[in-house]
Amino acid sequence: MYIDAYQHRAGMNCETTCMRNVLAVSGVEFAEEVLLGLDGGFGFGYFERRDNGPDIVIGRQQIFSGQAMRLLGVRVRSSQASGSAILLDHLKHGRPVIARVDLSELPYWNNHGGAPFGGYFVNVVGYEAGQFTVSDAGFEQLQTISEEALNKARSSKRSPPINPENWCHVVDSVCGKADVAKVGYFAVDNCVREVLKPSINNLGMPGLKQFAAGVRNWSQTKTGTVTMQLWSDGANHMVPALFCQLVSLGRAIEVFGTGGGLFRPMWSRFLQIFGDLVGDERLLEAANTMGASGELWTTLGRNLLQLGPDTSQAALQAQLAEVIDTVERIQQLERKAMDGLRGVGPRAAAKASSAAPSTAHAHFA
Repeated sequence: MYIDAYQHRAGMNCETTCMRNVLAVSGVEFAEEVLLGLDGGFGFGYFERRDNGPDIVIGRQQIFSGQAMRLLGVRVRSSQASGSAILLDHLKHGRPVIARVDLSELPYWNNHGGAPFGGYFVNVVGYEAGQFTVSDAGFEQLQTISEEALNKARSSKRSPPINPENWCHVVDSVCGKADVAKVGYFAVDNCVREVLKPSINNLGMPGLKQFAAGVRNWSQTKTGTVTMQLWSDGANHMVPALFCQLVSLGRAIEVFGTGGGLFRPMWSRFLQIFGDLVGDERLLEAANTMGASGELWTTLGRNLLQLGPDTSQAALQAQLAEVIDTVERIQQLERKAMDGLRGVGPRAAAKASSAAPSTAHAHFA
């Protein structure tokens, strides 16, 4: 059993890749950057560990908010049913399933699963003889996973507060064609508001401020040794806690489905595309500023991934000093970008939509 209309394509980010590929089944085509921008989930999240394991850093503030789908006139059905029955039922009706999973519980990732992360997504597109076929953004080919392993990945409780909780989503219908110029402003306005004044201080600009403070304390909080899976041989090793923290941060920035640079280049490209479409200099200026932030994140992430388990303590401390300096510069840039986008909202949308070209959808594909 396989959904013949589904075309697997790898991508930059698990969630936007899943949305793009599922929408394509219904004949709707959008670039990942645009889906990220319309979804309004871009931002920052920081969750400090109470032990000396690696603190969690993420570049989004919401996980599958559904906003992009709603703004595009797409009806989505979401549920939290455990087990395989719900997946099989959707597949029988020709509906690919966007399933939330714990990345570390996907066997085909082998040694690249890293630490638990329950905010990952795959599309479930087939089933045969106890094996599900999944479309994973990180792979050029479709992957297979046993029924037992997929259920385990969907129900994992290893990454609080970001557990998958058996969430899955399917597209019910596509209702008309969105006024992209109008909904784009709405999405930017929502995102900026949530980044500047999030619901909890672990998120957005307050979260980035907490992160900057946490980084300064890593010399005291990340001490001793911890168990970490090394990519050189795929085995678990005892390594310095500070090394584990720095490398885990590098993986979060560059490896685990952010498109590189912790989503910043992707969101910058959305602002550039949207700014060009509606001719708004505020969007274009913010795009440049976020692009500069993205370059800092990418350089930092790549440098961290060059560290090895035999790196001296002095070298680790030197790298930590670079992290501290870079995060301070990032804070300034991202505050500037968000402050520059204050007030972008319904009034601007109404003004821009009257002047927007009728081919707006084509520009966003």
